[in-house]
Amino acid sequence: MTSDKLAALVGVLISLLFAYLPGLKSWFNKQSSEAKGGITAGVTVLAALAVYGLSCAGWFTQLGVTCSQGGFQQLVTIIIGALVGMGGTYVTLVRPFKNQS
Repeated sequence: MTSDKLAALVGVLISLLFAYLPGLKSWFNKQSSEAKGGITAGVTVLAALAVYGLSCAGWFTQLGVTCSQGGFQQLVTIIIGALVGMGGTYVTLVRPFKNQS
């Protein structure tokens, strides 16, 4: 799996968890729009940092994220890709069904 695919997968997964996981959904829906954006961005950054840390530990070397300046630049790309994936997921898989629940 490439880092781009991982970023998209993480973004979609985070978005779906906040939208449909029962306990998390009710807590998340009580937050303001600004807080929701900050929470999802924060979780995305934490997930990317976890991937980077695990890659530095030698666990995810197949993703191509290395413990170097280039690896950190790739980490920023992963974060941006995940945020874009979350936006697309929300528009296509969450917002259309929001009034039905």
